Amino acid sequence: MIRIGEGWEDLAAALDGATPERVYVVGPTDSGKTTLCRYLAEQAFAHAQTAYVDCDTGQSRIGPPTTEGMALSSGPTYIRFVGSTSPGGHFIQTLTAAKRLVEKAAGARVTVIDSPGLVAGRVGAEFQFHMIDRTCGVHIAINAQHRPAPRGLSSSVPVWTRKVVNYA
Repeated sequence: MIRIGEGWEDLAAALDGATPERVYVVGPTDSGKTTLCRYLAEQAFAHAQTAYVDCDTGQSRIGPPTTEGMALSSGPTYIRFVGSTSPGGHFIQTLTAAKRLVEKAAGARVTVIDSPGLVAGRVGAEFQFHMIDRTCGVHIAINAQHRPAPRGLSSSVPVWTRKVVNYA
C-alpha cells in the first residue's frame, strides 16, 4: 500500500488525460520519487492510456540496473541500455535514452517520468535542466524536503511547466 504524501492527490487530479500530460518527478536518491510515480501512474491508468518512464538506472523498476525503461498501460515495454547505474560519465546516454523512451510513449495521454537522483550541485542542476528539456515535462514535481530546488533548476523550470508541485 502506498502512503499518499502531501500534494499527491492534487497532482494526480491534474493528470486527467483530457489533454496529453507529462509529469517529471525530481529529487535526490531515496526521496520517494518512485513511490510518487507509481501512485500517479496507477491513478492515471484508471482513466487514460498511461506510460511510466523509468530513468533511474541505479534503482530501475522496469529493466535491469544500467537501463532505462518505459511501460505502457496497454502492454509493450521498452528498455534502453545506458551502461551505468549513475548518470555521471554517461550524460549523453542517459539523456538520449530518456528522450527516446518519451518519444515511444507519444500515444499515451499521461506520461509519468521517474528521474535519476542526481540533483546535487551545479552538475546535478545542469543535468536535470537537460532532462526536463529533453522530456518536455508539463508538470514538475520537486521533493519538498529538497527545497529550494537544485541551484539553477527552480528558475529554469517555469520555461517548460504549467505547474511546479512540491511533494513530501
